Amino acid sequence: MISSEKLTDALQEWDQPNEILTVLNRGVKKSLNQTDKEDSTRDGLDTALCSVDIKNRAALYSGANRPI
Repeated sequence: MISSEKLTDALQEWDQPNEILTVLNRGVKKSLNQTDKEDSTRDGLDTALCSVDIKNRAALYSGANRPI
């Protein structure tokens, strides 16, 4: 549920897959009160996003622990 909410928020602000995943990651970490400390939880989201530009025949991919 957290990921869905944060993804919706990110999609309203950004259109590039890498930007969306960055905002999504920050939002999930903030909601779960995660820090960079060693004892902090490491829960997160493994996901991938692809944006397709049909007019220019181009695709952009970004993945979080999901290689293309």
